[in-house]
Amino acid sequence: DNLPKLKLISKYGVGLNNINLEDVKERNIKLSFTPGVNKQSVAELALMHILVSLRKTHMSLEDIKSGIWTQEKGNELYKKTVGILGYGNIGRELRKMLKPFDNEVIVFDELDVNDESVIQVTLEEIFSRSDIISIHLPLIESTKNIIDERLLSIAKKNLKIINTSRGGIINEDDLYNFLNKNSNAFGGLDVFETEPCFSSKLMELKNFNATSHIGSMTDEGVISMGFAAIMGLD
Repeated sequence: DNLPKLKLISKYGVGLNNINLEDVKERNIKLSFTPGVNKQSVAELALMHILVSLRKTHMSLEDIKSGIWTQEKGNELYKKTVGILGYGNIGRELRKMLKPFDNEVIVFDELDVNDESVIQVTLEEIFSRSDIISIHLPLIESTKNIIDERLLSIAKKNLKIINTSRGGIINEDDLYNFLNKNSNAFGGLDVFETEPCFSSKLMELKNFNATSHIGSMTDEGVISMGFAAIMGLD
């Protein structure tokens, strides 16, 4: 309403959930974005969260500072079953990174992946079979709170669940209840339904780790997104 002359939006980054696409279409505004421009940065952060969830390294420094020399056992990533929710650019990049760990990788995507090397399963199978789940879905009407008490109830009690995509895909109250009941499970979130997020009760749990929506925040990722936004003006 305040930009009557607006002809083009060139998106910095890849998420479109903060743009009203119906308004853009109605006003005949062109929209440019470059899928996958930050895939390396986000996939690497997802892998970091996976490793933290298995080795529980997030508490070690605090223990050392407090004079506690904990040597808590964790788990290896090797040979684990990893479920990837959303098999777009970032999900595919994560799968490549997992190859040295000889995982069974299973995939859920609303679209047919059309790749014979990919084991595509239902959402329910992802939750019943996976040791680790990494989420790479867009936030749209069909994915809002898609991960809830129902799916978590069929998951392994030591499930590690990672979200570096968008807040609002996981019902955070249901995740809290799941983690609170299952001390061997783990949650790692880079995104929250409300951001900045300072008061979530998830932060009280030892089997939880968070970063502040920094998935694409690398020097390389920022430059890639910036150039993509500039080139999008064409």
